[in-house]
Amino acid sequence: MCQLLKVARSSYYAFSKLETKEPSQRQLENQILLEKIKIIFEKNKGRYGSPRIHKTLLQQGDRCSLGRVKRLMRAAGLYAVSAKKYKAKQEKSEITETRNLLLNEDNRATAINQVWHSDITYVPTDEGWLYLAGNMDSFSKRIVGYAMQDTMQTDLVIQALRSAVNRRKPAKGLIHHSDSKNIGAGYSWVS
Repeated sequence: MCQLLKVARSSYYAFSKLETKEPSQRQLENQILLEKIKIIFEKNKGRYGSPRIHKTLLQQGDRCSLGRVKRLMRAAGLYAVSAKKYKAKQEKSEITETRNLLLNEDNRATAINQVWHSDITYVPTDEGWLYLAGNMDSFSKRIVGYAMQDTMQTDLVIQALRSAVNRRKPAKGLIHHSDSKNIGAGYSWVS
């Protein structure tokens, strides 16, 4: 019959399989693999993509390629949900009202402990970020107080200021200037 109709035998057998609708061995394996993929995907709250699921399947002893896992996940509509990146939030605290002084010719330091400047910086380390707050004497250009923490909070700036006051014991009339958001942008005040 194949010779008479000029049809290849492989085409005839492929067509006959379509009529019976029996899934192939590969399709059965894919269904079993997809069930395992869904279990891993749901267990990890939809956060695992195909590379992680592939790695987990290999650890469980299921041998398959990454491409196969990708294809099955795409066909099933399984897409990993990406987590939002961590964004540091500023600590909200009350800022005491102070008199803002402009640092101009009249307020230029002529001796130590008249004007201090304050700022914060951060340094990358092997353990994460290290936050450093410091106070510098405007006249001598020396660091008069500092503090370090692994988080950037208002307490860090206060510790640095306390450190400077304890070391230098300034007289009344000190002008402390900071452009730090933790203290108040561009504020100066007199002790």
